[in-house]
Amino acid sequence: MKNRVKQKLNEGGCSIGSWITIASPTIAELMGNIGFDWLGIDCEHAAIGLESTQTLMQAMAATCAMPLVRVATNDHVMIKRVLDMGANGIMVPMVNSAEEAENAVRATHFPPRGVRGVGLARAHGYTIEKRAEYLNRMDDEILLIIQCEHRESVKNIDEILKVNGYDGIFIGPDDMAASMGLLGHPEHPDVVSAIESVLKAANNAGVPIGIPARTAEETQMRLEQGFKFIQLGVDVLYLGDGCKDKCRDMCRRGYGHALVESAPQL
Repeated sequence: MKNRVKQKLNEGGCSIGSWITIASPTIAELMGNIGFDWLGIDCEHAAIGLESTQTLMQAMAATCAMPLVRVATNDHVMIKRVLDMGANGIMVPMVNSAEEAENAVRATHFPPRGVRGVGLARAHGYTIEKRAEYLNRMDDEILLIIQCEHRESVKNIDEILKVNGYDGIFIGPDDMAASMGLLGHPEHPDVVSAIESVLKAANNAGVPIGIPARTAEETQMRLEQGFKFIQLGVDVLYLGDGCKDKCRDMCRRGYGHALVESAPQL
């Protein structure tokens, strides 16, 4: 079965997904049925372990969303284990050089192209027969996204774009800002300029590029700028914003006194 997200990007289309940071199969299943192309399981920043990662992918299996895992680091052992669990997409953080991009590519491929070991797990259907089928189609199945989120990656973007074997670049505005001495200010003109330079270079090279977005309006703006791979929101913000909206509505209706007095200002 073709990887629909990879196919979309290869054909010049756009793909919109979201982020999972809560290790809940219920949330993964619910969000998977909403209509996102993909859901990113965040193993870099969230408290999600490897066993929970597989459980989340199992919960998403019957949904329309492709499971993508952001690994904690550019490590071939961790990437191998997540792929063996059945991830259809991998996102590798902090790729700052062509060498690091090549390392991510090699981690996702079996020899001779890469260094991934051959196991027997969920990705292979737990059988030798289905493993043989997986080995034959794996190169067309796995979406590999590398993250450009440091000033070093901006400096080295032309060399990074020359590496073959990955499917797209994903910008990390907050870490980009931090690496430039602008912690907490991704909207700073210097950060915006750096992002624009990476966007231009990627588009000129024909490499799909992605970025986070908070709202539908921001998503539209990013698509119009030339971004193709958008992460729209994150589970904790959806939960928090939904709760805030309900509480604010109760306050507007005059029932603020019924809410917990020690709660933060809405």
